[in-house]
Amino acid sequence: MEPPPTMYTHGDAAAAVTDPVRPGPAVFRRAGLPSGVLDTLRFPSTGRAVDEILARRSAVAERGRSAADALHPVIGALPEREPLRPRLVGLRRALYRGRRPTAKEWAPDLADRLPAGPARDIRRWLADLDGLRSAEASLERVLDAEAAERRDLLVGTAADPAFRIGLDVSSPALAAELDKWLGDPARSPRPRTVSTLARYVARAAAKTSPLSAFLTSGPVEWAADGPAVAVHPRQALGVHEPAEHGLRERIAELAASRPDLRDEAVLRLNPTAERDGGTIGYIGPTASQAPCSIPARPAVLDVVALLGAEAAGLSRRELRRRLCGGGAEPAERVDAFIDHLLKAGLLVRVVPVSRFETMLGDCAAWLDDRHPADPGARALADDLRELDRTLSTRVPLDRVEPYREHRRRVIGQVRGLAAHAPASDPLGAYLATRTINGLRDSAVTPGPLASCSVPAWEPVLDDLDALRRWLAPFALWLPARLVLTELLGEAVAARGTMPLVRFYRELQKARKATGDIYRELNAWLASPTAMSARESAWESVRRLAGVCDAATAAIAPYPVSGPVPAPTGAPAWPEPVVIGTERLRTAAAGFPAWVPPVRSLDAAVQVVPGDGPGPAVVVNTVMPGFGAVRARIDHLTDPGRLQAPPRFPDLPGGPVYACFSDRFGLSLNDHRQVLPYTLGDAPMRVPGDRDTTLAVEDLLVRVEEETGLLALWSRRHRRPVRVVHTGMMVSLWQYPFSHLLSILSGEVLTPAPAPPVTAAAGLRRDRPRLTAGGLTLVRGARRFPVSEVPVIRPGERSGQYLLRLEEWRRTERLPQRCFLTLWRTSEEGPRPASTKWRKPMYLDFGSWFLVQGLVGVLQRPDAGAVVFTEALPDPLAPGSGPDPHVAELVLGVSGDGRP
Repeated sequence: MEPPPTMYTHGDAAAAVTDPVRPGPAVFRRAGLPSGVLDTLRFPSTGRAVDEILARRSAVAERGRSAADALHPVIGALPEREPLRPRLVGLRRALYRGRRPTAKEWAPDLADRLPAGPARDIRRWLADLDGLRSAEASLERVLDAEAAERRDLLVGTAADPAFRIGLDVSSPALAAELDKWLGDPARSPRPRTVSTLARYVARAAAKTSPLSAFLTSGPVEWAADGPAVAVHPRQALGVHEPAEHGLRERIAELAASRPDLRDEAVLRLNPTAERDGGTIGYIGPTASQAPCSIPARPAVLDVVALLGAEAAGLSRRELRRRLCGGGAEPAERVDAFIDHLLKAGLLVRVVPVSRFETMLGDCAAWLDDRHPADPGARALADDLRELDRTLSTRVPLDRVEPYREHRRRVIGQVRGLAAHAPASDPLGAYLATRTINGLRDSAVTPGPLASCSVPAWEPVLDDLDALRRWLAPFALWLPARLVLTELLGEAVAARGTMPLVRFYRELQKARKATGDIYRELNAWLASPTAMSARESAWESVRRLAGVCDAATAAIAPYPVSGPVPAPTGAPAWPEPVVIGTERLRTAAAGFPAWVPPVRSLDAAVQVVPGDGPGPAVVVNTVMPGFGAVRARIDHLTDPGRLQAPPRFPDLPGGPVYACFSDRFGLSLNDHRQVLPYTLGDAPMRVPGDRDTTLAVEDLLVRVEEETGLLALWSRRHRRPVRVVHTGMMVSLWQYPFSHLLSILSGEVLTPAPAPPVTAAAGLRRDRPRLTAGGLTLVRGARRFPVSEVPVIRPGERSGQYLLRLEEWRRTERLPQRCFLTLWRTSEEGPRPASTKWRKPMYLDFGSWFLVQGLVGVLQRPDAGAVVFTEALPDPLAPGSGPDPHVAELVLGVSGDGRP
């Protein structure tokens, strides 16, 4: 279908860009260790020795070449057959190449035949060469001595309680080694252990990585005036959650599936069920969410009618009573029929909770209410409440052993629940074997961790809003939405609307078809980076590629397609590219109607040095907005306020915004509700308030007039619908039906695309820093094949390798401190690694411990290339931030200017 040529504004693209953008809910993230500890990883004495040796090497080389040049006329003046001539030629070559002459090339008889000046210069050069070799030989001793000294500093740093708590989660084996080291300071750990520990210390000090106690997060308080950022020292508390996928739901099964409570279990009609001719169609309640159907026989229709009128469901006992019709049907036959519908998935057993975040306490309350006299049910309720209390306890991070004991208590209580499962139920064995790895903990502060001045941040927020507009064609699932529109749009338009569940079934049929376009359909639905949009078989996706190219061209220093200039001259670090944000706004104003705007954006930013009166920032990443990160922190710091009024109120006349009620098996998705509506998409959960719950059966798919794209529509509200995942984890775990809703809603952003790199200079590729207004969108970087980066050779001493590596670093103009990322080898060329090495690793070429980490990366069998990215902000630069810790802010902007 050809998209309509009209512009799509939704009151956004046409909004006056001069209107101030109001700050949304924000979060301050603070690295677990102060940035100053990075200085303790450096080897200053070794660094000075390396500098001195390289300076002497340069001086010796220069004097050698000068002395070699002085021999040129001497050699030229000798007869061709003069025996001395070949010896002088060898001496000249030795001087030029910086090697010691042989005894034949430099002997008393030859020195006596030379003019006084050249002979004197050669003797001085030889003395300098001896001094250089002596300094090179002594470097190993300097390095070894300093390594021992720095090991002591390292273990002192690693003794920090919060660091040790974080290390327990990140690397239990290394944490155990550190415990042994702290228990016996005379212990001599292996060099690899020391290097790995240094890498984790650097990670906890140089990065804002949200893992356990390696990062502390807290709310931001907006102020009418004052400094741009003021940090408030607060005691961080650890919050524990069951992190293993589905663990919490499996625990809830203990209550819902107890044999003695079989008649009390609440049964509900699958919320996706609808009549379709002679069948009842619905989506299976398992994670695969396969389309299912069952014949619409009278008995089935009776069940649908009974439960369709009971949104909260009925107990099995009550459903059986009503189906028996006062005894007309034997209870045994009705029970068998109910079991059949449960197995088929038309009926679902409801977990008796209102929200996943309160699942354990709600299950305990349900047990108390349904079977208070049963000792087994009462014991399970008590154990669930005890686990809920333990998980609700916030534990200070200043003492390691009490914190570890709390972790052990949590997992012990989880294992203890296995005793409540029937002996033959595999659920018991599952619960009994849970480990500490099944827990996640986060460090948070209950009060504001920082306050920010609204006037100081208004320019940055305005620039972020320009970025939000410009990112529209890069929306993560827009290619999939275009493909769906091109494939099924005409059929939907011919009907006017199509029920969402029926559309889902039609889509699943199309996914089973054969042919290249259907293979590509499945590829786009599975991954937004499945292939190049320029090479798509779908015309709409190829047009999108053109829009993306035009948007990128607005900010790119090089052509988006075609030949790219190669760097010339010395390999200086790529020059930054600076543009105004008006380029982003101008590009966004020209987007076609079928590139809809994204309403809200959250951006993780760090303050960097700037020339303006207000802060300048580097954008670490962008995420779907609506204050999702703040909603997560609010849940962790004050779980009792889950039902607080949503921060994003309903806007009359605009789309209905709803969040998923499902948490997709991950407590990491737990958060305080921020949107005005909730989708009743979790069939096993009791639905919430009807006024704020969107029923799946209420949703239709239609072709949107403004965009020409397939979109969601509410029968009840007679308005467009946008369903947004406001949790933290979705891409790996969202179920197929929910994933379709995300695609049709279009509110998922992708990080800002990097501008094109330069063409290869030899085997090197450069990427310049890109700054738009007060936002640095892309850090400068340089990529090399691993074969071009020096790696330690067999038999090579550490000092010799350090000298060779430092010479290479200076030749390639790499910064002293940077971040290292591994790219793997593949048939298509180097690609970002899929292992833990895909994440940036802090590297200081002045730290032998961290350089050993570089060597380990280079020696990996899958290493194809390495990327060196500038450390911006530099964690050791004076005045690099408002706090002695590396920190980032998560800021939000929205299209209507409202928080």
